[in-house]
Amino acid sequence: MFPEAWLGLFSRDPSVVAVGTGYLHTVGLFYAVTGFSMLLGMAGQGAGRAVWPLIGSLVRLIVGAFGGTVLVAGFGLGLQALFIMIVISGAMSCLVMILSQRAVDARQATPSEA
Repeated sequence: MFPEAWLGLFSRDPSVVAVGTGYLHTVGLFYAVTGFSMLLGMAGQGAGRAVWPLIGSLVRLIVGAFGGTVLVAGFGLGLQALFIMIVISGAMSCLVMILSQRAVDARQATPSEA
């Protein structure tokens, strides 16, 4: 809610505070999505299904890093585009986790053949 106050704990440099404020205004709104994705990932790992959390993390890394690099270095769109790509990558990771959980639930709901 008060990014300047938080960022002031680490730096008083106006350019650092400006970039950090932009980041928190864009990405901070979606921290709940990231938290939910992490919750599902940790639950999957606890249930012995570590592949889907790994895939979700790789999706987040690849989309965020590759997509962000393309937008910033390739198209010169700046930091705001990078921040938006970080949000998209987190949402895609969360989607992977939700779909994997739904697939597991669907498999468990069907009677097994004996």
